[in-house]
Amino acid sequence: MKVCIFPNNSIISDYNNDEIMNKIFNPENIFEEVHIISFTDKEITEEKVQKIAGNAKLKIYAVEKFQNNEIKNSYKIIKDLVRTISPKIIRAYNTNREGWVASNCAKELDIPFFHYIQD
Repeated sequence: MKVCIFPNNSIISDYNNDEIMNKIFNPENIFEEVHIISFTDKEITEEKVQKIAGNAKLKIYAVEKFQNNEIKNSYKIIKDLVRTISPKIIRAYNTNREGWVASNCAKELDIPFFHYIQD
């Protein structure tokens, strides 16, 4: 089973701040593939942060940060990427740009959506 994650921060930022946690995006190793959509210009290689996906195959996609006036074009590119990934579930961690894009992809592509916000 595949999951598509829209994290709060870029993975490279978490790595540089020593905030990489074991299986954070694949608790109990329930997913076979973890696909991360990261809103950044440059990302880290999957090998350096594999532990965030546990035993799953990890793939990180760097999609450039975009301005609000570019959201329609950027959203279409991201939606097409999610369609190609074909996940069984989409997960987001905030209600900001990442959460908005994730929830709209889920709605338009008819993919279950899980939204988690930490208190």
